[in-house]
Amino acid sequence: MNKRILAVAAALSLLASSAIAAEPAQAATPKPGAVCASSGQVLATSKFTMVCGADAAGKLSWGKQLPVSKINLTMADAWIKSLDVASAGMMPMTAAFGTFVNPTAKAVRVIAAYSSITPLMQMHEVVMTDGKMVMQQKKAGFTIPARGTKQMKPGADHTMFMSLTKNINPGDMVYVTYVTSTGARFTQPFLAKVYAGGNETYNPAPTTTN
Repeated sequence: MNKRILAVAAALSLLASSAIAAEPAQAATPKPGAVCASSGQVLATSKFTMVCGADAAGKLSWGKQLPVSKINLTMADAWIKSLDVASAGMMPMTAAFGTFVNPTAKAVRVIAAYSSITPLMQMHEVVMTDGKMVMQQKKAGFTIPARGTKQMKPGADHTMFMSLTKNINPGDMVYVTYVTSTGARFTQPFLAKVYAGGNETYNPAPTTTN
């Protein structure tokens, strides 16, 4: 009996070793200037944050490593539009709204955002194009003035979830981490609500190398 138990244990140990060896190695950290996939894409580690951006010609590349720090930035009345992915078409998207509050003595520029529920988020604005309300990426991000506020609302500036793969149901709490131009980060919870508006056309299509 003991020999059989030892044999089984040895087999399980070999299987576990094989599984560990089969795991893919982590991708190396990209260098600033290296090609990236989508404008607004974020690489976040415990020490630094990198954001993918496009130049004037539309070429995508990683920005510099921004050292992580904390910031006294908050948001009031934060909410996100609920979404049923199955009925959202080819590219399920939704938006988050609220009012940034900056109690500090310096203006703060929010340049990117990320969340565990989507691979890509972007800062968006709504503009008039050919008589239509059209949303597009606001590449410079949102600036919150010193000791001031910045409102995000339907039909205006907002944070966009670009490629959702799971439903956001009314009452869900969705967490988003924002990144500033200096690398400071803060995480904000958003309450999911039903909202029928805010369905502007997205123009242009998401910038991507795929």
